[in-house]
Amino acid sequence: RIVKRGCLTVVGDDDQCIYEFRGASPGNFDRLKEEFAKKNIAVQEEVLIDNHRSSKNVLTVASAFLEGDKRRHPKTLRPTKPEGPPVEVWECSSQTQQAKQIVAGMIKRHEDDRIRWKEMAALFRCLKMGGNGS
Repeated sequence: RIVKRGCLTVVGDDDQCIYEFRGASPGNFDRLKEEFAKKNIAVQEEVLIDNHRSSKNVLTVASAFLEGDKRRHPKTLRPTKPEGPPVEVWECSSQTQQAKQIVAGMIKRHEDDRIRWKEMAALFRCLKMGGNGS
């Protein structure tokens, strides 16, 4: 009904799998195109590649991780921010080891580099958090 009355605009990011619990899925874009194709309705797709949030280093590391997702629509994001500080990637065998490593790293930066506590953050992004998969 919406399309008969005019236009339909859909905005999303297939890399935002963290919202899968809300129904977000990279396949949603494919299903949308398939449904409209069945009705002979043209779909114009625009891929936004400028990233205004992350530094070049963060984007490079994030892109390397995301390239392994076969459900992802291929795209190369272009940072609009400078390189930024180096990104650290750690592999931890448990949640406890992960927490200890993060805290130790923050303490080291606070004591050795005089970085104020309010200038640090630990950011997590994953499909599952916690031992129970929640």
